[in-house]
Amino acid sequence: MGKGIDMSGNEYAEAFREEAAELLGELETSLLELEESPADKKLVGRVFRNMHTLKGSGAMFGFDDVAGFAHLVETEFDKVRSGDVPVSKELIDLTLAARDHIKHLLESLQSDDAVDVARGREIIEAMQQLGNAEAVAPEVAESVGEVIVAESLPPTAKEGMDELPAEEPHLVHYLVRLEPSAEFFTVGGDIPALLQDLSKVGEYEVIAECCEDRWQRQEPCDCETFLDLLVSTDKGENAIKDVFIFVESMCKITVTVGAEQTEDDELSRRRLGEILVDRGDLSTEALDGALAKQKPLGTILVEDELASPLKVESALAAQREIDKKNVLKTSVASDSIRVAADKLDRLIDLVGELVVTQARLTDVASELDHPVLAEPVEEVERLTAELRDSVLNVRMMAIGITFGKFRRLVRDLSSELGKEVRMVTKGAETELDKTVIERLSEPLVHLIRNCIDHGLESPSQRVADGKPAEGEISLIASQAGAQVVIEVIDDGQGIDPDKLLAKAVEKGIVKPDAELSQDEIYNLIFAPGLSTAATVSNVSGRGVGMDVVMNTIRGLKGKVGVTSEKGVGTTISIRLPLTLAIIDGLLVTVGDTHFVLPLEQVEECVELSSEDIARFHGRRVFQVRDHLISYVRMRDFFEIEGTRPELEQMVIVQADGEPAGLVLDKVIGEHQTVIKSLGWVYRNAEGLSGATILGNGEVALIVDVATVVKNARDAEAALVQ
Repeated sequence: MGKGIDMSGNEYAEAFREEAAELLGELETSLLELEESPADKKLVGRVFRNMHTLKGSGAMFGFDDVAGFAHLVETEFDKVRSGDVPVSKELIDLTLAARDHIKHLLESLQSDDAVDVARGREIIEAMQQLGNAEAVAPEVAESVGEVIVAESLPPTAKEGMDELPAEEPHLVHYLVRLEPSAEFFTVGGDIPALLQDLSKVGEYEVIAECCEDRWQRQEPCDCETFLDLLVSTDKGENAIKDVFIFVESMCKITVTVGAEQTEDDELSRRRLGEILVDRGDLSTEALDGALAKQKPLGTILVEDELASPLKVESALAAQREIDKKNVLKTSVASDSIRVAADKLDRLIDLVGELVVTQARLTDVASELDHPVLAEPVEEVERLTAELRDSVLNVRMMAIGITFGKFRRLVRDLSSELGKEVRMVTKGAETELDKTVIERLSEPLVHLIRNCIDHGLESPSQRVADGKPAEGEISLIASQAGAQVVIEVIDDGQGIDPDKLLAKAVEKGIVKPDAELSQDEIYNLIFAPGLSTAATVSNVSGRGVGMDVVMNTIRGLKGKVGVTSEKGVGTTISIRLPLTLAIIDGLLVTVGDTHFVLPLEQVEECVELSSEDIARFHGRRVFQVRDHLISYVRMRDFFEIEGTRPELEQMVIVQADGEPAGLVLDKVIGEHQTVIKSLGWVYRNAEGLSGATILGNGEVALIVDVATVVKNARDAEAALVQ
């Protein structure tokens, strides 16, 4: 540990670690974006501010080693901000290395791992040499990454209070007074057109006007002729004045600052008297005299005939509008809070129990059939459904959080392999359950590594094939009903199905005489121990990555598909449920056993009679609107004893994009299903993905539709052969 206050168990120290983790994530994203847009000064400012915040917060909470190292990096990056050092790949490499070193410093505070002091010193020395600076002083070198003495930090950094110059324009609320002359209207002046142009500069509101709707009539009047506006913009005063540049000879334009956003995102409001003085509606002497009296300033000014009631009301209205914006901004700024993940998980569990209890209450009310109970029970059902949806939405996170982590992976791995790779992301705003996102990271890492190592060719090979030297990997997310589809696409050499099949036969995964479809051949890449790599590297080649992808996605109740074209590229599609906690299901029965089918896979329900079975000579196919579909009898699949009814029910489901039928005894109806994991005894039971508790206390099994349907199709294919 570095020198400072031992705050390992302190709640403030934990808060700093969480803040630092977010800042490091933002820092990495900003640096990667800066590498793509080196001339973007806003990105330079963002990197500088992230490092500055790490320094100030670290010093304030006693993490002196983190603060000191961040201070030294900040000092060097300030040269970039001032334009003395250009943005280059070397600079990005060093700053990313500095970011990783800070992360290691933070991790070492919670473990016994030693800090690589020499590595921190090397980073700073390299950054200083890059900026043509003097070698790092011995006393500072000793402090880098280990212990930062107080003298190596400015006092303001130690307090975490030093201010940063504004890097981006601040939102300012301007008070605009427009006083058109009679000539303006004579030559056809158009106030609405000016206001339309003003809307392109920022948001505006009409605070006061001398005659209501007079501007629409485009005619002068005998009273005070003015229009007062409140304009909110970050483009500056000149941008507002430019709107009126062609009419300023016929209009008096006054622009004053009503309020300005400060560094801490608060608004500095102008007082009533200041607004009137700035506009020229009141002299400073008259204001000082009026302030000596005890009445409200507006009343005094009107009584003394120093300002008209309309103009005073206009200034007061401007104040009120600015206050509203300030309140709104404050409420938005505090619109989110950080909640521990275990508390959120506990809330989900409680809502799940509430859904089960509500179902029991509905069953009891149905049995009692008491009219007094009907209305409150229906209200409980409605409120429970709304609460369920609201809580599940709390767990939803934008998948872009995961996408952002892979930019660094692509950058580092492409550099290691000597390839030029560009990463493109789409649909980052698509939301997915927090649990799913957390478990999705590892399979996506494997897929991206495989794309870069196996999929994309070397720059020279790509040029020889008529492709750009720079390869492209795309991560695309989209929502399809109750599922999210994630596609990993590369524009590389594609998969050679003949080579893949030959490798699978060589490894004994496929029999030499097996006849496989192209989709089945492509799916062989997920077989354990199968790799088409010519050599084994530290990136891939051992065949232990893609089977992890398949197992993880299956564990998330998802599916993986592969399409490829030789010489063009490969697309790997992952389909995942939006949530793993609560789903809408269709409750059915087979004998005395209850089953739940995921409602998002259900297409329709039909009847299966003995005549239908006889028509197809006992084969498990059924005709639905001129299409033949295969079906499986759930009684046979799950080996449930008993006699099937004369008229069975068939639920048409979608599995792998194709319809199929599940034959059962009775369809009960829709059911809010709280997913419970199966016990270890039944965890590997084929065709089941979980269980749920019904309102009467019985257990219903959740069907893994894809597995059941696959068995049905395999059985039908065996009969045909």
